[in-house]
Amino acid sequence: MKIKDIVIIGLLSSVLFAVQYILQGIPNIELVSLLILVYTSILKKKTLFIIAVFVLLEGFFYGFGIWFIGYLYVWFILYLIGRLITRRTPPLEQSSIIWALVSGSFGLCFGGFFAFISFLMGLQSGGFQGGLNSAFGYWVSGLTFDIIHGIANFIVALVLFKPVYKVLNRLMKNYYDDGCQSMSS
Repeated sequence: MKIKDIVIIGLLSSVLFAVQYILQGIPNIELVSLLILVYTSILKKKTLFIIAVFVLLEGFFYGFGIWFIGYLYVWFILYLIGRLITRRTPPLEQSSIIWALVSGSFGLCFGGFFAFISFLMGLQSGGFQGGLNSAFGYWVSGLTFDIIHGIANFIVALVLFKPVYKVLNRLMKNYYDDGCQSMSS
């Protein structure tokens, strides 16, 4: 990994943390999902490092509570989805609706991803049925927030994915001086 890569990873991790912090007062309205999809589309595997640093920053700043366990996997799920989408078709050739549906669905499923932790906790004390009950209760109690999250993510990605992609891609081309080829690994 080159010094330029380390700088970009630090900078873009900080951007994720900053937008998460700035928007924290508005429940389930966030730009992290959009940015992870954009980063994944441009930076490919380097996004894994960006996500890891972002998650650690969140843990150090907010504390390493139960929520942190979900952060250890939830953003990586979005990364994998982004990689699958861009596998055969370049990001700008995809319809904006595709990006909006992916981001919106991710927001809608966010509580479900975290319900897995409740399932494991319920499994320990109440067996398989206890795990299911715990996960279902967790998921249903946050469903209103997940709906808001899904709608907000859909709108944000629909409006901002392509413009943000174009700006970041241009900046990365200028930064790396070789048309982003060194970022594909």
